[in-house]
Amino acid sequence: MGRQRMTGYAAREHHGILTTPEAVAYGAAQWGDDVALRVWRDGTYQEITRTELSNRVDALAAGLMSLGVRPKNLVALLGENRPEWAIGYLGIHRAGASVVPLDSLLTPRELRPLLIDSAVSVIIVSPRFIDDILELKGSIDTLETVICMDDDVAASKDSTHVLGMEAVSRRADGETPVFPEVTLDDLAALIYTSG
Repeated sequence: MGRQRMTGYAAREHHGILTTPEAVAYGAAQWGDDVALRVWRDGTYQEITRTELSNRVDALAAGLMSLGVRPKNLVALLGENRPEWAIGYLGIHRAGASVVPLDSLLTPRELRPLLIDSAVSVIIVSPRFIDDILELKGSIDTLETVICMDDDVAASKDSTHVLGMEAVSRRADGETPVFPEVTLDDLAALIYTSG
């Protein structure tokens, strides 16, 4: 298979290097119907194509921007391996922000200083961690919004500061968002723990 020419992207000294948002868009444009993510749920494989992934990433990014997430902000991400984790990671980048991926093996006591130090105002979490984060929230001055990867779990929480990820993704429905430019020099992730 020959090397494909990338068009429509910023000219760079190092040809072929794309930012994360550019790579998602390029993959959708080139191989839109190909499967990007596959997960076993409810007794069957569910697949997300590259086009669907790109659309979901853009929708989440627009929703995050409607919540006040701006370029250079830090947004935390905590969860096990699942498509929503990847969509969250990529959506944070698309909004121009940097990801603070948190190790899912850390205890709430270990997470607290990382959340305080990073001064995140938004965190995206899986249902497994929602109660721990809500318990910590009161002791973290900067943390304003908790986004749960499962809207049903988010709806079950008695808090005005817990939103479902799909609900956030729908916040900008009908609008044409203007996404910030992300450069190769922008901070992609602030990683506190090694793998």
